[in-house]
Amino acid sequence: MSDQQPLSNAPAKGAGPEIPARPRLRGDDKVAVTVIVLSAIFFWITTTFDEVPSALTQGVPPESYPQLLLGTLIFLAVVLVFESRTRTEKSKKPIKPIVYYTGAILVVAALSINWLGIFGGMVIACAAIPLLWGDRRYKAVGTFVVVLPIAIYELFHGVLEVQFPLGIFKDMF
Repeated sequence: MSDQQPLSNAPAKGAGPEIPARPRLRGDDKVAVTVIVLSAIFFWITTTFDEVPSALTQGVPPESYPQLLLGTLIFLAVVLVFESRTRTEKSKKPIKPIVYYTGAILVVAALSINWLGIFGGMVIACAAIPLLWGDRRYKAVGTFVVVLPIAIYELFHGVLEVQFPLGIFKDMF
């Protein structure tokens, strides 16, 4: 007999019918789906807003402005899905604590708007976030804290005619 082993019709060890991999949602896809679902829910909620008579409407109507923002969010989420297809999936790294601290600053700033007004909320965010992230160019941060809230106010109040809550600063404007 020969030194060769006899051929067999049995599959080799580990071989067999291939089980197709389940399609998985990538991390960016999960984020995009979440943004789209939440935006769609909030968009639907905005359709229940009362319409302001055209005689009272200044600039962008109150019911249209959130819809414009939500539509932009949905568009950007769809772009994220297509853009993520060109990248390879990276291994997940744990979320750094600074992300949570930044979110907490934004929540505090948003909650302070009714009392401090839009300026107070923006000043909190504009001052705290760069300092939290380690920026020690105090003159640049100070300029940012002053210029950004004024620029945003002028854009929305002067150009788009959107009224923000001014809180304790109402007598200044």
